[in-house]
Amino acid sequence: FGQFIEWNYKNELDWLLLDYESHRTLKKYVKSLNHFYKENPAFWQLEDSWDGFQWICTDDNTQNIVAFRRIDKNGNQIAVVCNFAPVLRQDYKIGVPNAEYYSEVFNSDSVEFGGGGVCNKGKLKCVKTPMHGMGQSLSISIPPLSVMYFKPVNLLMGGKPENKASGKKRK
Repeated sequence: FGQFIEWNYKNELDWLLLDYESHRTLKKYVKSLNHFYKENPAFWQLEDSWDGFQWICTDDNTQNIVAFRRIDKNGNQIAVVCNFAPVLRQDYKIGVPNAEYYSEVFNSDSVEFGGGGVCNKGKLKCVKTPMHGMGQSLSISIPPLSVMYFKPVNLLMGGKPENKASGKKRK
């Protein structure tokens, strides 16, 4: 839940805040996010190596969007898209590798977390339009002030996802 007062080891947390719906949904979001993180090795398996991370979009400062991929030891990946603006972005294109379809697997704007419910349902078909240094792209709707996670549904050509990471240790 969202604690208003700075943490003080002499006092307990303000548990009474859980009487409010917004605090209950925030608590549910953090719990779900922690489980999602734990269940997806792409977030933590190669934490100290560039092999586990690749930027997708770092330069869209006009729309306040950043996107990146996390990759596990087996090449499984999750694309992460963050919208730091209080504006809905529709038909936003991001570059993605080696899959015919992607699926939204976690969204901070979900109604269950107190969000507006803007989501990308079903399988999202990739198009052969190069974007962000990758051979194809995906068109998505990005809710205001949100983070969304996407996984490939199937890999093309039976191969591993493209990974242009260098193998250098991260500092």
